[in-house]
Amino acid sequence: MQEVEAYIMPLVKLLGGTLTRLPGPYKVLEKLVSGKYDDSVIAIPKGGTLSIHEFDGLRPCTIKK
Repeated sequence: MQEVEAYIMPLVKLLGGTLTRLPGPYKVLEKLVSGKYDDSVIAIPKGGTLSIHEFDGLRPCTIKK
């Protein structure tokens, strides 16, 4: 993590930003980068659309019909 922070900090400083570390797993990011998708990743082709119903049953989201 320190290597990543050292790499990105010059850009953060140049842009006048801040760097915030968020604890937690990075499994979704790993899946996106590796291309090993499962039900937790929705791949939408360029120009494609996504129906709101794709999110039925997910929490904390509630879809009112």
